[in-house]
This record gives sequence, C-alpha cells and structure tokens, in this order.
Amino acid sequence: MDKTPIKADTALVQKLSNSNITNVESKSCVTVVDLPRTIVMHRVQESELRDLGDAQLALNMNLAFFTFMGGVFITLATVLLISHQALSDRSLMAVSALTLASLVLGAYYGFGTWKARTKIKQGIERLISDSREADV
Repeated sequence: MDKTPIKADTALVQKLSNSNITNVESKSCVTVVDLPRTIVMHRVQESELRDLGDAQLALNMNLAFFTFMGGVFITLATVLLISHQALSDRSLMAVSALTLASLVLGAYYGFGTWKARTKIKQGIERLISDSREADV
C-alpha cells in the first residue's frame, strides 16, 4: 500500500488559508481542517470517576432489562389478543400472569433507568460546578 500523501487542491488550500482556519493538510484524498476550539479540562477525583462509572453501569443494566421487559410484554400481550379464545383457562391465566409480571418488571426497570440517568446527570453537573469553583 502506497502511503505517500496526495497534495490538496491548490485553489481550496489558498481559499482556506485566507480564512481564519489555522491548519490545512491533505493525506489520502482527505482534507483536514483544524478549526480553533476551546477545550475545558476539569479535575476529577478517582472516587468521583468510579461513582460515575458505577452509575453508568447501573443505567446500562436497567435500560437493557427495561427494553427486554418491554419486548416480553408486547409479545405476551399479542399472544393474549390474538389467541385468547384458543387457550385453555390454565394457559390463559399463565399468559395473563406473565404479561402482568412483565409489565410490573418493565415499570421497575424503567424507574431504575430514570433514577440512574438522573444520578449521572447530577454527578456530572456537580463535578463541573466543583471544578469551576476550585479554579476561581
């Protein structure tokens, strides 16, 4: 594979270099335009970072089970709506109980998702505000 850079279009480079853009390079038919940005660094303690990681893990687990329970509920509700007349009383009660259980568990995991998401947002806002206070 040939790794020699390909030169950029001269007119494009001239046009971009006359603007406020600081750096223009081209390699392999890609033009990289470096625009000025402000990067803000915040000081974070290891324990705070671990807390956010744990909350993110809780969010991911709750969201996965919430989505799973939503799918189970839709599946079982569809079974009830389509074939409730063909099911025996015992099967009808079992599918009804499982549908209700999936709805309750879906609500539980949905609440856990909302709670974990709120905890993460508050943690991030707290870290940002604490870092800004420390810089002053």
